[in-house]
Amino acid sequence: LQERHEMIGHVDGKGLLIGVELVKDRKTKEPLDKKVCVRIFQECLKRGLISMVYNPHFRINPALSFAREEAETSLGILDEVLGLVAREGGWR
Repeated sequence: LQERHEMIGHVDGKGLLIGVELVKDRKTKEPLDKKVCVRIFQECLKRGLISMVYNPHFRINPALSFAREEAETSLGILDEVLGLVAREGGWR
């Protein structure tokens, strides 16, 4: 996902806890505006992906019984939403 979406800065995690830094520019690491982060959260929620957004970080904390299929679905939703927000523009 990081290769496909310029707004993904640093990705970090431990085990199933995943943190994604959302940026306007990877070089300067300028964070995305709060309203864009909220939009990403809302669009993910509409599609069934419950996450946490702490401007400018997007966090996924799945259940311990998280199956591979659910992980792939979740990443697909996040990919779709980031693509939508990028196409709409105004995120920089």
